[in-house]
Amino acid sequence: MEKRRTAEIEIANWLLLITLGSYLTGGVLASRVFDDFVWQIVVTQIFVLLPTAVYYLCVVKKGERAIHIREDLRLKPIRFGTLLLVAIEMLFLAPVLTFVNLVSQLLSNYVAAETIIGEISSEPFLVSFAVVAVLPAFTEELVYRGMLFGGYRRRSVFVGAVVSGLVFGMMHGNLNQLMYAFVMGVVFAFVDEVTGSTVSSMVMHLLVNGTSVTLVYVMAYLEKRPGEIGEMMSTAAEKTEKLGWGDLGPYAAIAAVGAFLAYKVFRVLAASCGTGAEFSENMRRKDKALSLGDILTLPLLVAFVLLAALVLASELKH
Repeated sequence: MEKRRTAEIEIANWLLLITLGSYLTGGVLASRVFDDFVWQIVVTQIFVLLPTAVYYLCVVKKGERAIHIREDLRLKPIRFGTLLLVAIEMLFLAPVLTFVNLVSQLLSNYVAAETIIGEISSEPFLVSFAVVAVLPAFTEELVYRGMLFGGYRRRSVFVGAVVSGLVFGMMHGNLNQLMYAFVMGVVFAFVDEVTGSTVSSMVMHLLVNGTSVTLVYVMAYLEKRPGEIGEMMSTAAEKTEKLGWGDLGPYAAIAAVGAFLAYKVFRVLAASCGTGAEFSENMRRKDKALSLGDILTLPLLVAFVLLAALVLASELKH
């Protein structure tokens, strides 16, 4: 059992390092071949998923493939009631992510939202929704919560969630997205653990990105309207851009309430799935340091160094 667990972690780490190389290759290739931002995202996301797809389709034995995909990646259907609780969980988590995003914008030289908004707002809404919300929700969750967390969780749910969440954040390549993507990644992993399905984090990821895309188009529409509404939206956008540390108090208060309510919904979700006691037991295990040592193998350490260099280069560039 221990040998199998170690092997799964090693496979996950090597796949991560290969995925990083594939992601960088895909990004360079997409930027040189395509001028269209939409195709750049599509190609990059394909390259993110490619190593995991090749592994399960070409390396795992055909007769064992279905069960490995089901058990390793945990692609299992979830009930409607569970789906509804997952959506409510994401609703209460939104103020937390907003607050972390605002903090990260004050610390970072690169604000991802400004670049993304400028690129996607010129595309039809459904196209932007498909490539920014739907596609990453599927590809990234299969890789980071499926393949990566799926390998780590057998050693430690808590350490696995933190490490896979940190990798997920750093893969975005800048400090701004790193911070709130890390929080997202940890929560997504916990929700997947209690529901037993990566479909849960796919839904949450879709809701986060889908809401962001929708707000971009709604705000752009309202800002163009003549009269008080347009002026109000423009003023609100300007105030958000000028926020300082002293302005974060109300956001912090709302985030605290959101975090408390999200925690309560999470408890209900775990109870409804019958996994609350098991999850609590996994979180109480005291071998977290030993687990971290088992998970931090050479390919993961190399990946962390490369990812840190990417984030630092992004901050220095901007």
